[in-house]
Amino acid sequence: MSNSYNSHAIDPLTEINYKKWKQDVEIVLGVMDLDLALRDDEPARPAEGASTSQRSKYEKWQKANRISLMIIKKAITDVVRGGIPDCRTAKEFKTDTLSLRRLKQEC
Repeated sequence: MSNSYNSHAIDPLTEINYKKWKQDVEIVLGVMDLDLALRDDEPARPAEGASTSQRSKYEKWQKANRISLMIIKKAITDVVRGGIPDCRTAKEFKTDTLSLRRLKQEC
């Protein structure tokens, strides 16, 4: 997994740039091989004695999710972030930002 991340690659999410922000987030996380947390639901915690493959899949998803959440949160203005509930997964966070955008369009 590449650790090179340019914090300037994603313009912060504001009330008017969701489409570009979403695309930039997906590209950056994809290039960094972290988009697993956006594409897949959280796998079940491996049982005691689970195979190395199962443990590895779980650990890879957990790491991708943790780093993705940090990158996504950094790429959101404080004003917008205040309207998004705290989420456990990057996928939930991305969904909640879309819901917030729709709500603002309806007002």
